[in-house]
Amino acid sequence: MNDKENLQADLNRMIPTSAGFNRDLLPMLKERTVQVGKILIRRGRKAKRAWQLLTGIIVALKEDEKGNVTVMKIICPGQIFTDLDSFFEGTPVRYSYVAVTKVSLLQIEQSSFIKLKKYAETAQLVQHIMLMEKQTEEIKTELFALHPDQRVTAFAGFYPIYQIPNFYAASFLRMEESDYVQQKLVQAANTAHHQDQLPIKRKGYLTRQDIAIEVQIYIRQNYNRADIGDTNQIAGKFHTTRKTLTRVFKDQYQQTVPKMILTLRMEKALQLLQEKRYSVGDIATAVGFESLFSFSRTFKKHYGYPPNKAV
Repeated sequence: MNDKENLQADLNRMIPTSAGFNRDLLPMLKERTVQVGKILIRRGRKAKRAWQLLTGIIVALKEDEKGNVTVMKIICPGQIFTDLDSFFEGTPVRYSYVAVTKVSLLQIEQSSFIKLKKYAETAQLVQHIMLMEKQTEEIKTELFALHPDQRVTAFAGFYPIYQIPNFYAASFLRMEESDYVQQKLVQAANTAHHQDQLPIKRKGYLTRQDIAIEVQIYIRQNYNRADIGDTNQIAGKFHTTRKTLTRVFKDQYQQTVPKMILTLRMEKALQLLQEKRYSVGDIATAVGFESLFSFSRTFKKHYGYPPNKAV
């Protein structure tokens, strides 16, 4: 089945739909591809369209008077979404709905949807979709009731955490991004341990997002080793190619493998320098450099000043 027929089947599983409803619905659905940053619904306006998300991630953002944004909802593949009150009642939209990854959708215009009201199942479907929205809000409430250390594990039970950019997931969970990333890594490591399998043994079961997170865990555990290897060598450990790893890693973390290794090394080096307990040579070795000269040159290029000026 194609995407339109899949949606039709999804709706029929919610509420049995008639042949007439199905016949009229199909030509109303339009396929769309949207790039990162596209605003589908703007706060304060009225929702004139509804969608089913096929791939990618959409977030609903609330902006305060100072311009700070908070993620109020995360829309995942398979979900039907719009601002329901605005779409059905004509009230102003509460949040802006924004694509935070490249997404594909099925879209229906409000004017087309109105034509489906002649079918009895339309009202039942609307009630069902509203109930699903309520259940999603209940899940959100349950997440907030948990201790921050437990939120990410629970979050992973309901959301595809490796597809959601860290900043937006952290905002949704009301966590600092650094805390979220740390808990996400712990959750991923615990999952791997629970399965009692090494990443390299799970070839064939890893999605591309899984590969990226596994490699990130490997980097964080080994960035201070001089022999950590380059992108090609790391890719080999995870039974993928350099080209594939570079693409999926950058999609997931917005930086390359070498850039992450360098950033971690420089952050750790600065921390150690500021502690004033170690020599520059010892710190260079501790963060994976075999040459003091190479470390000093890299540090100055990264921060704009030499290591001896960091204290």
